[in-house]
Amino acid sequence: MNLEKIFRHFCDSLHDRKELMTEDNVRYYWFASMLKEDPELEHYTMEYPYEPSVFADIPRRTKKELDFLYLNEGESYCMEIKFHRNPDPNSTYAHTDAAGCLFSDIIRLSLFKPGKSYKLQQKECILPTQTRRFFLYVTDAEMHNYLG
Repeated sequence: MNLEKIFRHFCDSLHDRKELMTEDNVRYYWFASMLKEDPELEHYTMEYPYEPSVFADIPRRTKKELDFLYLNEGESYCMEIKFHRNPDPNSTYAHTDAAGCLFSDIIRLSLFKPGKSYKLQQKECILPTQTRRFFLYVTDAEMHNYLG
């Protein structure tokens, strides 16, 4: 899997988009970019659910889904994907809330460990040792400047 090529295609696709952009659009563009490298749909799970008991340290109100899981013959990618934009530049943007969501996703992502077994609905998923975790963040100048 050539991640550099995937990322380049992803960025080009986002740049060319003319319609409204949402977080789901960002996820679909990433997925479409990966499909160009590996067209086998069986390797992908969007919003991979997991048992809350697996992560006892995470508060119950935290969502129980990994945004994106790619699993193929000993190689896997666990991803959280976040999109922030200020839809109304005339109003005050909740910077601290948005930043808190980022850190929550990063912490949750760090809990998916290579070699660890995750059981869901009687099905077991063991993340291979070649598991990589990614946090994909797309934002506008508002949050870029706030975090910079």
